[in-house]
Amino acid sequence: MADPEKVAGAAYEVVSERGFPYRHSYLINQEGVIAKSYDMKGHPDLALHAGEVLEDIASLSQ
Repeated sequence: MADPEKVAGAAYEVVSERGFPYRHSYLINQEGVIAKSYDMKGHPDLALHAGEVLEDIASLSQ
């Protein structure tokens, strides 16, 4: 998503002091609330990240 005005970045608190966004992903529940935040700093293995998110979805669905 393009966010040239940094509105979404500010709302999700992921804009650094230098104005660049931090890499994060979010798991948002059915009520529209952030259930989990994932700090993507360090460029993790995205396949492992996907597995972690799927496990968290399963856990929240119980």
